Amino acid sequence: MRPGRIDRALYCRAPDEDERLRILKIHCKRIPHDEADLIRMARETVMFSGAELAALCNTASLTALRQDIHATKVTSAHWDAALKQCPEPTITIEMLRQFASFRMRGSQQQQ
Repeated sequence: MRPGRIDRALYCRAPDEDERLRILKIHCKRIPHDEADLIRMARETVMFSGAELAALCNTASLTALRQDIHATKVTSAHWDAALKQCPEPTITIEMLRQFASFRMRGSQQQQ
């Protein structure tokens, strides 16, 4: 980041388990599924961003349709396959450390 390029920097943390579940529910509103699968996916997707959760939902749906064009719902097997197909989360521990360092430098400059 160079001076004069960014007026403000906002930090948005990774969603927690409850927030991930809500994000999954939003993206699965029109996708037939079992609630238990969404709860499990919320538990297993630590450090996933909202966009990555949306991609997971799309991948699970497409996996179900590729397996059976007449599929009536996304099953646990489809969720598991989708999770394996998704790349590693883009939010990493190192990234969180950099954000914390950046935040500390910013608060010191404002004093």
